[in-house]
Amino acid sequence: LYAGNQHQVYLQRDGIATGSNLATQLANLTLLVYEIKGLESLPNDFKLKCHKAMKRYIDDGLLLVKGQPTEAQEVLSTISKFYPKHFKLEVKMLDVKSPTISFLDLRLGVSKEENLIKYWQDNKPLFIPQYLNPRSSHPGHIFRNIPNSLFFKVLLLCSDEKNYHQRLSQTIRNLKSCKY
Repeated sequence: LYAGNQHQVYLQRDGIATGSNLATQLANLTLLVYEIKGLESLPNDFKLKCHKAMKRYIDDGLLLVKGQPTEAQEVLSTISKFYPKHFKLEVKMLDVKSPTISFLDLRLGVSKEENLIKYWQDNKPLFIPQYLNPRSSHPGHIFRNIPNSLFFKVLLLCSDEKNYHQRLSQTIRNLKSCKY
């Protein structure tokens, strides 16, 4: 595969082209193979700590471990052995200094009072609200569906009422800024 910019042409010698239709499926299958082999090799006490608390979307993973930080480090050390050394694992832990973490379009935190994991919609630092221009030549139902789908996303991605109302207000402001 050749890729280039205005001044250079590059030959990609290995891997798969970023953005190709096959890239996400191949990444997903590759990680799945490592996870299946790794989870089968875990001791039973680790399996209990990780049970139903491991989620992945393509190459972004989330593992929730209940216990002390040393237990989480032990689980992480064991799980990191699943993957080849050139795989980059970024670790984020909830603690007093950082009571929330980002995962995809979510911010996660623990409510100690309620003993629950809270989550709400989170935007990446460079997020810019850009939606289909309502003056473009598309059928009317397209423009009605954009706000509806954004409102539904807020509803799904907020676990408590306070965050839901904050995110809903922000979504309305974003839509208004795009002439909706």
